[in-house]
Amino acid sequence: MIEEIKQYDSNFSESGFISYINNIFVQIKIGIVLKNLINIRHFVSSNLYEQLEGVVDNLNKKELIQMYDELNVYDTKLLKFSKTDEKLVLEVNLISRALDYQIDKNGKIVRGNNKRRIEQNNYLTFTKKINTKEIGRMMKCPSCGATLEVNKSGYCPYCHGIFDLDDYNWILDSGRF
Repeated sequence: MIEEIKQYDSNFSESGFISYINNIFVQIKIGIVLKNLINIRHFVSSNLYEQLEGVVDNLNKKELIQMYDELNVYDTKLLKFSKTDEKLVLEVNLISRALDYQIDKNGKIVRGNNKRRIEQNNYLTFTKKINTKEIGRMMKCPSCGATLEVNKSGYCPYCHGIFDLDDYNWILDSGRF
């Protein structure tokens, strides 16, 4: 499968991609806990971002905080590669472990367990446009031209624009978390 991917993405590295996936997954979980998803916006598709915003909105409406204590990625496997006319598609299984629970505004546990780690299979689909642009060392904000640290957040601290990785790299298109 790796050699097939490299036919379309010559810089593809399985270990680098798995590290990238694991980072995105952890950043999403942190964003849900903090109820602030801005740092993951550029790593995910618009549809997935809206779904994740719905999760955060639901927590806010219920005045709950989602907790993922002791979160780690146990294993990540590339499952299936395919190609459409416009995109490369890579399906992944990421196994995570965490104390998964929710607390109310008084700190009382209302769902889950903060004593036993839960192992969860997360099925994720990443896509990459076939004719992506090369990412240089210095990213520039598409709105104001400021230099950005894309791997950090992709969020411009000056004009609040978002650097969209969809034109440059693999993005998380969908997932079952």
